[in-house]
Amino acid sequence: MKARRKFSREFKLAAVKKIIEQGLAVTEVARDLGVAESLLHSWKRTFLKEGVVRQPASSLEEEVKRLRAENRQLQLERDLLKKQRPSSPAKRIDLSVSSRAGAARLAVGALSAVRRQPGGVLSLASAETFATKTAS
Repeated sequence: MKARRKFSREFKLAAVKKIIEQGLAVTEVARDLGVAESLLHSWKRTFLKEGVVRQPASSLEEEVKRLRAENRQLQLERDLLKKQRPSSPAKRIDLSVSSRAGAARLAVGALSAVRRQPGGVLSLASAETFATKTAS
């Protein structure tokens, strides 16, 4: 009967790395090192479980992983844009607008256009005023 051999952790890790990183077959590595295939499979399972070595991901798996991460990012951005911003209240408010002729109060919902005039002045137009200017 043969005496039971003991292998160091470094030896086991080197054998598993040959299988995973170099892509060699388990039978080939087992034959080269003179150990049983089942022993190599056991070592490989142990090191994969511990996270010491990792199986190389296929290109499709990497693509799926990348796309899922991108999808999560886009969903976060979409949700952020859907949220009500404090600068855009949901209820209707009145604005005080002063013009050369005097002061007028307009409801925000009644405004249909905001135009930029020469000199950096904004011009607010009510729906009626805007309709008559665009019709002519």
